[in-house]
This record gives sequence, C-alpha cells and structure tokens, in this order.
Amino acid sequence: MENIKISMRYAKAIYPVIKQNYDIKEFIKDLATIVSLTKQSRELKLLVDSPIISHSKKVNIFIELLKDRVSPLTMNFLVLLVGKGREKYIEGISRCICLLYNKENNIMESQVVSAFELDENIKTRIENILKDATKSNIVVDYILNRKLIGGMLIKIGDKIYDISIKNHLKELRKSLIAT
Repeated sequence: MENIKISMRYAKAIYPVIKQNYDIKEFIKDLATIVSLTKQSRELKLLVDSPIISHSKKVNIFIELLKDRVSPLTMNFLVLLVGKGREKYIEGISRCICLLYNKENNIMESQVVSAFELDENIKTRIENILKDATKSNIVVDYILNRKLIGGMLIKIGDKIYDISIKNHLKELRKSLIAT
C-alpha cells in the first residue's frame, strides 16, 4: 500500500509539469522503456534494488544506458528519483501516470483473454460493446490462454466478466454436486 501512495504522490507531482511543458505521451513512452529495460535485465533490476550502490553510480549507469533512448526531461526525472532513493518505484510511478492520463482523457483499459486468436471483426465488435457499456474510450489488450478451452474473460477496471467454457463447466460441476 505504501508503494502505491509513494508512486501516486510522485505521479501527481510530475504529471501537471509534464503536461504543461512536454508531450505527456512521449513521457509515458519513455517511462515504459525504462520499466521494460528493468524487467528484461536482471543486472539492471539488481542495480535498482541495491541499497549498497551509491546514487551517483546508479545515475551514471542510467545516463550511459538511457542517453539515446529517453528524453532529457525523462532522464532528469529519473535522476531526481535516484537522488531521493525512489528508483525502485519507477514502475509504480509509470503506472500511476498512465492512470492519471487515462482518467483525464476518459480512457479505460481492458483485457480480453480468449482461448483462440480473435479475428478483427470480433475485436471491433467487442471494443464497440465495451465502449457503449462504459461510455469511455477503450484500450483493449488481447491475451491468448489455451486453458480457457473456449469463450473469453473480459476485465474492465476492477470488474471481471468470465464467459469462458472453463467457467461454465466449473459452474455446471458445482450445480451437479449440490443436487
């Protein structure tokens, strides 16, 4: 819980500054690059989490690693985080900034998990249904999960709609055992 509070505090502080003086989408993209690199590299993850490595060494490594990948403004923000010992919150801060951006622009993120690849017509219909139901612009992340057998799982915000065959079979099993 503390991580979320710290991440949101930094996100709320930097968001208006970035929005006023810079392209917020570019900043979000830069943060995603940093998060992605940290997740992909065990060494970078250890660097971020290490309390032993000095802030100045961390800053120098980040500058060398990211100098051609992110904007100077993003780099300055990262240097600020490292200086405050908050570099381990970069993923949470990135997520909170995305949440602030989505809220401001009436965008809802959604996940659709299906047992098979969906064609473009079905994806369009799903997106239109979700858009009408939420009265928001929808960004859908499609995920393949063969364990569902068929059907799909739809997650919008904090709600999950399970219309998978696996769930129907589980419910049928429950009803047969109960009777």
